[in-house]
Amino acid sequence: MEPVEYSKDDLFYSCGFGSCDFATFSAKLARLDSGSDGSLQACRQETRFATRIPVEALSKGGRMCVRTNKGSIAVITYKGSSPKGDPSTYAILDVTVWRGADGKD
Repeated sequence: MEPVEYSKDDLFYSCGFGSCDFATFSAKLARLDSGSDGSLQACRQETRFATRIPVEALSKGGRMCVRTNKGSIAVITYKGSSPKGDPSTYAILDVTVWRGADGKD
């Protein structure tokens, strides 16, 4: 992998003051309902956008959609986080990206 320049569309994982969040500065982020299939169509139809989603709002297998300003759409499946007391904090994710799914790329 090659390094890439940071973008405000990037999704990041941040922990502090006893909780962790998934967040973005300018992309559209939405938590999908548990019954959603996590498809491109489900992400295109989602309108409940947020700038952050607390990890506590996701169970293992929970999904989020990310829509970038450049037209890409991603579905992210949360698989778990680092155990308490681990020297580093991280999240385990499955990610599927559709580039140009909004016709903007």
